[in-house]
Amino acid sequence: MDVQDRVSVATFRSVGGTTTRAVGNHPFDATVRFPPLSTRKSANMPPASPALPVSVAIATAAIGFGLIATPVTSANAVDQSPPPSGSPSPTPTSPPVSTWPGSVLVGTSVRGRPIYAVRQGNPNASKILLAVGVIHGNEKAGRRIVDAVRATPVSATGDVQIWTIRSMNPDGMAATIRRNARSVDLNRNFPTGWSRKTPGAGRAPASEPETQALMRFMSQLRPDATFVYHQDWNMVLGTCNWKTRSYGLRYAALTGLKRESCGRAAYTGTMGSWYNSNFPGYMLTVELPGTRKVTAGRVTRWRNSVLTASRELRDVDPTPVTPLPPTPDPGVSPSPSPSPTLTPQNR
Repeated sequence: MDVQDRVSVATFRSVGGTTTRAVGNHPFDATVRFPPLSTRKSANMPPASPALPVSVAIATAAIGFGLIATPVTSANAVDQSPPPSGSPSPTPTSPPVSTWPGSVLVGTSVRGRPIYAVRQGNPNASKILLAVGVIHGNEKAGRRIVDAVRATPVSATGDVQIWTIRSMNPDGMAATIRRNARSVDLNRNFPTGWSRKTPGAGRAPASEPETQALMRFMSQLRPDATFVYHQDWNMVLGTCNWKTRSYGLRYAALTGLKRESCGRAAYTGTMGSWYNSNFPGYMLTVELPGTRKVTAGRVTRWRNSVLTASRELRDVDPTPVTPLPPTPDPGVSPSPSPSPTLTPQNR
């Protein structure tokens, strides 16, 4: 466990279709139940594209309901994400994000290494940004951005919360290999567009504990923006996608990285395709340059780009992060609230 991750830790544990949150060894009274993603989308999103294959749909539903109990390599090309479908107005996640501790154990890797997410900023802020430093274990430069963001104070009374994960592939990072410990490319293992013909895609959609962990975590966090770092194409992907184009162009300008050229073949089972096609928020794949070109000055600029993006963030996911007020009983007249006592402390 990294020094910067040593905060109060909440663990998500699956128990018969529900997931219990615990701090240390003391479980919360509340349980987390993962409803189907289709019931938690924005009512204003465009209609869905044609249905996914049955195996992919089953895997996504299993992750969403918490039925898969396992806790939850150079770049991506164009993510051809289908538009998300519409649905009724969402309700807060359970428990609401605002009640989560500052450090969350998202899950563990094949070898049992922990995957932590750390929050900075205002727990009650409705605008949420997530940055993931490493998904391919031999592309490590993103950790430096995450570490630089964590070392920078973020206002606890502002209108944004920033979550960071140093690596979602700690086994691959420890061995300096692209794939995880079962030789699966985690960025080909997500359900959307998954294909068993793709090298390293895994035995089934979301077959890996690291993939499952991130899907569960992101399904609950529902960030408005997500940046996932790779190497070494030196460009921001997403500028050719109808949903992410404007965000990709802006982030390329902030980082000084190139924008992708359109017309590339799409990869299968990517994290970006899964998130962009299932949630109102957006995700960008950010290709950093080779390690020798990752200078301290550039890391500082990339850190600043995350902070600037957080300040410019729009609340595109309407899911509340705080508990809803109790619904009044229509048959009972509300009692008038007593006036506060004027004392020297509250005058």
